[in-house]
Amino acid sequence: MRDFVEPAPSPATWVRGRSRKKRALYISSPIGLGHAQRDVAIADELRRLHPDLEIDWLAQHPVTAVLTARGERIHPMSQHLANESRHLETESAEHDLHCFQAWRRMDEIMVANFMVFHDLVSQEPYDLWIGDEAWEVDYYLHENP
Repeated sequence: MRDFVEPAPSPATWVRGRSRKKRALYISSPIGLGHAQRDVAIADELRRLHPDLEIDWLAQHPVTAVLTARGERIHPMSQHLANESRHLETESAEHDLHCFQAWRRMDEIMVANFMVFHDLVSQEPYDLWIGDEAWEVDYYLHENP
C-alpha cells in the first residue's frame, strides 16, 4: 500500500558525519527477562569498546522497565509496538502454553512490529542494528531485503 501511495524516494548517499557519534538501534525481545539482562550486558560491553556509541532501544514492557531503571534511552517509536508478551499470556492457561501454535498466531503482531522498525530506520540513520531474538525483523528483512 505504501509503495503505491507514497512517491518513490529520491536516491541518496548516506555519509556519516565525522563529528557525529556512532548510533545503534537495539531491538530487544520482551518474551522473558533473560533477554533484557543479556542485552544490557552486551550494550555495556559495546560502550566499553566504543565509548562514543549512542544506543536507542526499540523495546516493550517488561524490557522497558529494566531499561528505564538503568537510565537507557528508549526510542519513542517503542510505544507503537504491538505487545508480544500479552499475546503469549492470553495464549497460555495456568501452566500450559502451546508455544508453536501461539507463535503461528502472532503473524499480525510480527508484521505490525516490523513496520514500526521499518518506519523508524527509514526516517533515522543508524550505524548498526542489533536484534536479540528480533524475529519480526529477521524474517521480514530476509523476505523483503
